[in-house]
Amino acid sequence: MTNLVLSYMALFAGALLIGFAAGWLLRSVVMRGVRRDVEDDIDRLDEAVRMARARATLTG
Repeated sequence: MTNLVLSYMALFAGALLIGFAAGWLLRSVVMRGVRRDVEDDIDRLDEAVRMARARATLTG
């Protein structure tokens, strides 16, 4: 009986560990995509600001 309980506890702990590892991996993949999107948005905004400043300089 004790061995059965210990084996179930080990199985539960292993499943919990695998779940945390999978969640951490999924979070890192999602955050990498989000970070890339934010960097692209910042680059687009920088380009728009440069164009607006150039246009303002040309028009006086």
